[in-house]
Amino acid sequence: MPDELEPRRRDVLRASDGDRNTVVEMLSQALGLGQLSLDEYEDRSRQAVEARTFADLDRLVVDLPAVADAPAPAYRAPSVPPAGLPRVSETKWAVMSETKVRGPVAVGAEHTAIAFWGGVTLDLREATFLVRDVTLNAYAVMGGIKIIAPPGALVHVEGVGVMGAFEHKNPQLGSPDGPRITVKGFAFWGGVEVRQQ
Repeated sequence: MPDELEPRRRDVLRASDGDRNTVVEMLSQALGLGQLSLDEYEDRSRQAVEARTFADLDRLVVDLPAVADAPAPAYRAPSVPPAGLPRVSETKWAVMSETKVRGPVAVGAEHTAIAFWGGVTLDLREATFLVRDVTLNAYAVMGGIKIIAPPGALVHVEGVGVMGAFEHKNPQLGSPDGPRITVKGFAFWGGVEVRQQ
């Protein structure tokens, strides 16, 4: 697996039946306002029903001013991990060693990373978040922890550094439909680095 993973993009995410229904309602509104002909409405509605990703849905309404301010279909986290997707354990340890989590994984409501004379890396760019609000507890004692959040996440860092560093690098505004991640804990003679990329 390559060291650098591509960040998960909204346009390639799978749409749900609810998302498809939302777009059909937008198209119905545009038909009622005369922005679409009946033939255009029927064609786009058929494409909406057959759409697989958010990109397929977005292109059907992008030119409709009446629905430009309407909320876009939102990604909904699944209640259970997709079949075959490994779930991140609640606690990750690194004692004079190194532990890495990366690639497609399922993330629950709360996880803890502990590094003692070692290192923990949590790369969540390809993760599926099973809940919207996630708490990550990070404790680095003479060690290091790196957390990489997906670009659409709203990240709040509450940790402290004691003769160490607890840093939030490259903070970004979260997407309305993205996960909300709170990082807590401390770094004692060590470092915790949280970044989005």
